Parts: sequence; structure tokens; C-alpha cells
Amino acid sequence: MESESAKPVRDRMRLARYYQSLLDSGVVETRAQLSRFLGVSRARVTQVLNRLE
Repeated sequence: MESESAKPVRDRMRLARYYQSLLDSGVVETRAQLSRFLGVSRARVTQVLNRLE
């Protein structure tokens, strides 16, 4: 039986690159559109994308 602490760790940079790829490819044009597309807050989008800086 697996414990809950054994969940896989998300690759944070991979997520940030995915968000940026959606912007770069034109799937969405703004961070606001990206947040609606992904179903997360605009603040969360900014937090994730700030990892790329």
C-alpha cells in the first residue's frame, strides 16, 4: 500500500515551459486568457511563469 507522501513530484520547470509554449504558439494571447484556458487564477499563471526568469 502506497502512502500519500509517495505521490510523484511535478516538474515545476516543465509546467512553466508548457504555459509559455501555449503563449508562444498563439493558443492563447494573454496571461488572462491562459488562466481561463487552464482553469487557474491569473496569479497562479504569473507564479508559474516567473520560474522561467
